[in-house]
Amino acid sequence: MKNRSLLFIIVFAVLASYTTNAQIDAANNIVVKTEAGSVRGQKTAGISIFKNIPYAAAPVGNLKFAAPAKHPAWSEIRDAINSGPTAPYPQPKEGDIDDKPTLPGWVKG
Repeated sequence: MKNRSLLFIIVFAVLASYTTNAQIDAANNIVVKTEAGSVRGQKTAGISIFKNIPYAAAPVGNLKFAAPAKHPAWSEIRDAINSGPTAPYPQPKEGDIDDKPTLPGWVKG
């Protein structure tokens, strides 16, 4: 009887912690469905982290000077574990004011 009670408690705890909109695999990756498609992020220390998720369509062509337009949906799981590209940053001349960091943790572009 004790074994059945313990088994019931374990099964209940597992089912209670399961969410319908997220799945966590063995490598702490989490997949969440959004209205644009599914994205894969990471769960670290109880915090879900998603990087490089587009919030608008690329500003090219007719969208160059227009308000942001909705990004097209995707059908595959989009990887949101790694950061995306950064904006171009020209190398400053030696001795320029932006040549050296002024604050701890300062990162160029």
